[in-house]
Amino acid sequence: MKNDKNNEENYSTMISKLIEPFVDEFPEEMSYNEIIQFACYAWNMACMSRNLPDEETTKMFSSFEVPDEYLILLNKMIEMKKEEFPDYKYLIDDFNIEEKDGEMILSVYTMAEDDYFDKRMFDSLSSYINDDEFGLDESDYYPGYIDRVSLFVKAKQPFLEWRNEVYVNEFVYRDYEPTVYLISDDNSDIEKWLKKNYNEIFMRELDSWNENEKTWPQKRSFKMFKQWFSIDFGTMVYDLEEEPVIKGVLII
Repeated sequence: MKNDKNNEENYSTMISKLIEPFVDEFPEEMSYNEIIQFACYAWNMACMSRNLPDEETTKMFSSFEVPDEYLILLNKMIEMKKEEFPDYKYLIDDFNIEEKDGEMILSVYTMAEDDYFDKRMFDSLSSYINDDEFGLDESDYYPGYIDRVSLFVKAKQPFLEWRNEVYVNEFVYRDYEPTVYLISDDNSDIEKWLKKNYNEIFMRELDSWNENEKTWPQKRSFKMFKQWFSIDFGTMVYDLEEEPVIKGVLII
């Protein structure tokens, strides 16, 4: 079961403190949301490894897919969690980031270790049953099918007006093509996902025009996001090319 609110507020503060000493070690392309996710990952691994022998801890580490360049940072954060917050044993089940008065407000949701693993086991079992119930395996999916939902984010007039204020000599009078974001097809409630992640998309859209955050609207909200962008989505995504998809940083 989830921890009480006061404890969850404490956990939010501790996650922020866990990040502070290493803020300059995160890659520049990492979003704030990804940094929080990484910190929660380190926190949970520290909690899970505290009662395991070294051999089992090594096996656990090897079972997670973490890029080699992040392993050193991950280990540093794990050790800091063990040293600075040894008495806090709940795991981070989820988190939410909300902007208020120009400041990022982090909320985390915690679980006791047994409840956390019970939930993960139930989720895995449900996923297995859903496929097994219909006798599905990888060969039953169409060639090129990608297990993602596509979000089409298109600028509306308020965004274009902001852009024109920033670049006063380069007015834009028309809509630009939408940006496509791919998210997990496990997200059955797109609106709920957007409420949690809208600010990351908002910042990416602003950053694509101007990297100077001082020019960005400071009091961003989900309501404002819906006013500035139209959102459409598709649940069937196919890759019709033979070349592998390159996932990386776009340099413009």
